[in-house]
Order: sequence, then structure tokens, then C-alpha cells
Amino acid sequence: MRYLCRVDPDTGGDEKIVVMPPCSHVMSNDNGQLTVGDGSGKTIDIVDNDKYGDATDPYLYLFDLKHQQTHKIAKHSSSWAVLDGDRQVTHPHPPFTPDEKQVLFSLDKDGKPALYLACIPDAILRVIQ
Repeated sequence: MRYLCRVDPDTGGDEKIVVMPPCSHVMSNDNGQLTVGDGSGKTIDIVDNDKYGDATDPYLYLFDLKHQQTHKIAKHSSSWAVLDGDRQVTHPHPPFTPDEKQVLFSLDKDGKPALYLACIPDAILRVIQ
């Protein structure tokens, strides 16, 4: 199983906070209580790849670290393709908007990367506040 963890800078010990699906990119909000991550394409660069095989995950996830909960917030369906020699441009790379009510991400569903906004549902916002 994979986890998002918190490291104590004084002891170097880590604490498992929440179970995490195979995400490629995880970004925190300003106070570190929320993170957002993009479900990954074929897991080629993690130690426990054998557990996941060729499975892909087309969702954006919100991780509420305070309440130790995970929420699917949108389907990104990235192709994870290499475009013009760069494999990074088709990855969603989701950060929060400044008000933390939406997540910005890229998607190449029409063949070229474009930017999209996914609203964090009100029901989830009520829980995390």
C-alpha cells in the first residue's frame, strides 16, 4: 500500500497519514492540510510497480490530511503520451487555485494539451473546512 506521510524534521521519523492511490504528481495547499494528486498512467518508476502492473488511474484526488480522507474530484483521462519529445506536457500536474475551491490541470483529450479547472464539490469543501 502507498501512503502520504509527514516527516518530523527533528527526529526524521515519518507518520503515515492517508492511503494513496498511485499518483504521479502531488501538490499541497498553503497550510499543508490538503493535497491534490493525479492518478497515474502506467506505473513505471515506483518500487512496488509489480503490485500495480499496467493499471492506470484517470482521476484527480483530493487528500484531506487533517481528516485523513481521500476524495475523487474529477476525471482527467490523460493519455500520458510523449508530445514533441516531452512526456511532461500531457500530465495533469494539478495545483490548487488561490481560493482552494478549484484545481487547475492539463489534459490532452483532443490531442494537444489544454488547461482545465475542476471544481471541488461543495459537499467536500464543507467536510474539509
